[in-house]
Amino acid sequence: MNLYKILFATAIGCCQFSCSLTPAISNNKITHQSEEMAVLTDYQLKDGFITITAVSNGCTFFDSFRVEIEDTDENRLKIVRVKPDLCQMKRRAVDLQYSYKHLGLNPKKSVSVANKLDNSEG
Repeated sequence: MNLYKILFATAIGCCQFSCSLTPAISNNKITHQSEEMAVLTDYQLKDGFITITAVSNGCTFFDSFRVEIEDTDENRLKIVRVKPDLCQMKRRAVDLQYSYKHLGLNPKKSVSVANKLDNSEG
């Protein structure tokens, strides 16, 4: 029974590792996709935190995104997807939370997000 647990854990670990590092493959050539503004289905700004909701195919993690301060005077954020989610698991919404403090935002000012919302992704 322990052998099955070890094999299962190894398979899950390999999948997570390979999904996060898998480049796009087109016409038998490996290409790395460029960074782009993230498609969000929702976001919440509350109590000094931003929670973003994005669609995942199974391989979306915190390091899949970079949160940029687009305008420091206005506390305006832009969320950029830096790693595409190329896994082929069942699509689902994932929530990722970042603190204003960690992002270097002024918590006394209002925060806005440049990304457009697309609820058709979910």
